[in-house]
Amino acid sequence: MIQVRCPACGRTFRAADEHAGKRATCPKCGGELRIPNEERARAVELVEVDEQTTRGAGMRQCEGERELWRSVPSHVVYFPLYALGGVLVLLFGVGLLVLGFAVLHRRSIRYWITTRRVGARQGIVGKAQCELALKDIRNVFVHVGPLERLFGVGTVAIGTAATSKLELRLIGVRNPDAVRDLIVRSMEDPTFGSS
Repeated sequence: MIQVRCPACGRTFRAADEHAGKRATCPKCGGELRIPNEERARAVELVEVDEQTTRGAGMRQCEGERELWRSVPSHVVYFPLYALGGVLVLLFGVGLLVLGFAVLHRRSIRYWITTRRVGARQGIVGKAQCELALKDIRNVFVHVGPLERLFGVGTVAIGTAATSKLELRLIGVRNPDAVRDLIVRSMEDPTFGSS
């Protein structure tokens, strides 16, 4: 059995040996896990993350940098658009446009945390990307509204010393407290996640 630690919530799980080198979903928080592969785990994992991350999330990675967490906004954030689209489909048929926009918009957003940075990318036609170095982050806030609390999602807002505003918002992330803790732990311990 291989012991696997979820980078988002910190829980430890066991995986069968035949799953070595594969990905899994954390049963507690829904975060992405990578099951190590003994001696080759570090090299294989870095190559897989490098190739997939540059395609999937639109981010570039530096040498020695590892992805710790990746997500998209929860469907809960888009519930009002889904509901409006459903009603409009029933009444007029134009709701398909609203539903299509909601699905495309959600799929166009990517969030990530690596051993060196936190970032977000958004855009259907044009693209906007923001990355903050962990060493520059000064504040990490979590906001969870009543509806979000019911579904276990929230917003993680991040600020740096460069400005008084919050520079990056990760909206609709599952288990926002665990995401905040992952960022704070990565800021405080530069060796975290680089094993």
